Amino acid sequence: MEARELGKHYEVRRLFRPAATVKAVDGVSFVVRRGGTLAVVGESGCGKSTLARLLMRIEPPSFGEIRLGGAVVGTADKPAGEAVDASSYRRRVQMIFQDPYSSLNPRKTARSIIAEPLVVNSGLSKCEREDRVLEILDKVGLRPDAADRYPHMFSGGQRQRIGIARALMLRPELLICDEPVSALDISIQAQVLNLLMDLQDEFGLSYVFISHDLGVVRHIADDVMVMYLGKVMEYGPREPIFSAPKHPYTQLLLSSTPGVAGGPKGGPPAGRSTGELPSPLNPPPGCPFQKRCPSAMDACARVMPSPRSVDGRQVACHLYPEA
Repeated sequence: MEARELGKHYEVRRLFRPAATVKAVDGVSFVVRRGGTLAVVGESGCGKSTLARLLMRIEPPSFGEIRLGGAVVGTADKPAGEAVDASSYRRRVQMIFQDPYSSLNPRKTARSIIAEPLVVNSGLSKCEREDRVLEILDKVGLRPDAADRYPHMFSGGQRQRIGIARALMLRPELLICDEPVSALDISIQAQVLNLLMDLQDEFGLSYVFISHDLGVVRHIADDVMVMYLGKVMEYGPREPIFSAPKHPYTQLLLSSTPGVAGGPKGGPPAGRSTGELPSPLNPPPGCPFQKRCPSAMDACARVMPSPRSVDGRQVACHLYPEA
């Protein structure tokens, strides 16, 4: 999958005040390699979940385009003859949701929940669907008798396994994982992460893994994209970003996470940030991080820095010269 200058803006109408625009995702570009994992990280409100909705085609982008295997699958104007068929896209791209409690229908059995994508998107018979359900239950580590139980009869980790099984039923190429372990206990998180990595090796899956937990990201990611108020601050391979973060915001994230490189237990120290996350309705001019950045300069308040190549990654910061 490839995104090119992808953006989503929302107009917000306010009582007795002029309408404002929220730039939830603003000019994001990235590539997800076949069989690889791109992690998207950042504080709450940075645009991670909006990006997931764009990649799933739940919402159309305001501008930019998404490509899957080189073919255009979503643009702002959707030129005739270019966009990939929606049904075909659903078979190739599926999603694992954050909350295993609310993402499953409480009135349906696990069998019905897992088989539903086949009912909607395939012409398989009931016997063929049943075989596929039992096969995928085994793949995610659940017993066959779990098929006739309802969601409230499972633990949180088991419910998330059902969500993973549902996402795999159409044998997709890419999974959008929207914080799939954040609602689980620590011990269960490790089991689900190991399951995702095993399934990736077995089926050759690609992942877009959205998370705010940098410890989890370091365990599973190949590439990392750091977002702040809809913008990409730093993007590149995992190890260079964790071992030597370049953008002040990336340094702030790592320094605030115990136990990862760049955090209090090791790695380069980060400058102290000041202030709070600005309102998306009224972001500062120039670089959106400049009000909190310990290294801010005059140019930061005037011009949003374009991404520039620094030690094998893309960094949007005036601290580094443009090529």
